[in-house]
Amino acid sequence: MTCPQCGTLNTNERDDCVRCKNKLHRPEMVGKIACANHANREATTSCAACGTRLCLACAVTANGVDFCETDAPANAIRVSHSEDYERVPVVDATTTTHAGFGSRMTALVIDSLLIFAAAMVLALLFWLLSQNVDFLSFPPQSGASWAYWTLLFLGVAAYTILLIAMNGQTVGKQVAGIIVLQPNGHVLSLRASAIRFFVSLISALPIGLGFWWALWDKNSHTWHDKAANTTVFRWEESA
Repeated sequence: MTCPQCGTLNTNERDDCVRCKNKLHRPEMVGKIACANHANREATTSCAACGTRLCLACAVTANGVDFCETDAPANAIRVSHSEDYERVPVVDATTTTHAGFGSRMTALVIDSLLIFAAAMVLALLFWLLSQNVDFLSFPPQSGASWAYWTLLFLGVAAYTILLIAMNGQTVGKQVAGIIVLQPNGHVLSLRASAIRFFVSLISALPIGLGFWWALWDKNSHTWHDKAANTTVFRWEESA
C-alpha cells in the first residue's frame, strides 16, 4: 500500500513505512478496513475477480462491477485523481510550531559528536593498515589522506541526506525532538535533502552565518532551509 505521508509503496503486511518509518494506518482508520493501496482510505468495495479491498479511487468499473487495476477489463471506467490524493502531511503545518534555535543547535552538537566518533573509528582502521597518521593531513597530500577524507565526507553525506529524506530526522534531531519537512508538512524528496546538505556546507563557511541566520529569520530558516525549501518543526512524538 502507498504510505499516506511520503508516498512510498509498501507491502500490505507492513504496519510502518519502509522509507519514513511512520505508521501506515492512521488513528482514524482504527476499526475500519483499509484499501489495499491507500492506507488512509477506507475500503468501500472489492475486486470481483480477486477480492482485493479497494477505495473509490482504486476501483475501476466495468458494466457496474468493480475490479482492481490488474484484473479490470480494457473497457473499465477509471476514476482520475490527483497524485497527492492519498497523501497526508507528517505534521499539521498550520498548528505545529517551528523548532527553536536552541533545539536545532542541540541536534547539530549531537550529530557532530556522532560524526566525530565515526571519524575516530575510521582513523583507527586506517592507522592499523598504515601504521602511521599521515592520512590525517589536510589538505590531502597522499593517496591515503585522499581516501580517508573522501570516505569520511561520503559517510557524512549519506548519513545526513538519506536519514532526512527517509523520515526527516538524523539521530541528533530525534533526540532534540525536531523534524525537517517541506513547509506543508510532507517528507522531503531525496533531491531536496541533497540540496539542503550541500548548501549547509556553504552555511557553515562564513563563521556559521548560514546557521545563525535562523536567529532573526521570521520562520527560523537557515540558508540551507531556504535553498531546499524546508522547515524544521517541533516533533512532539519524539519528545
